[in-house]
Amino acid sequence: MTRPRPQAGFTLVEILIAMGILVLGVGSILGLLSFGAALQRTAESRNDVALAAAAVIADLRDGAFPIETDGSVGAPSSAVFEREVPGHPRLKAHVEMRENPSLRGEYAVEIAIGWQERGKQRAEIFRTILQREVPFSRRVDAELERAKKR
Repeated sequence: MTRPRPQAGFTLVEILIAMGILVLGVGSILGLLSFGAALQRTAESRNDVALAAAAVIADLRDGAFPIETDGSVGAPSSAVFEREVPGHPRLKAHVEMRENPSLRGEYAVEIAIGWQERGKQRAEIFRTILQREVPFSRRVDAELERAKKR
């Protein structure tokens, strides 16, 4: 007598369980991908803000202090101001400069860079110290202008 041969293949229950496991795995992977994309956008925003702060600091070093008519370096024209950030149209900078009372010519600078992200207002604060000085190139330009007027 020959034994009946078992049917080859999978039952409907086994297929449904395998599909459920597959859907769960793919759903988890898609969730991780969207989370990773959100983290990347946040990192790019923070990088843009750090670059913008560096640009604002460079601008302040270059132009915050005027050259007086006698060639000396004057105090900043404004201690608190808002400005656009060059090269970053969606960012705004709020700058506050305070002179150190115990060390004349040294300014504590606080720069708050603000932006809109996912419907919320965000801000990052950067602090640095600036000396009351004018870059050499600006001094040379001022001397040339004074020489032309004579």
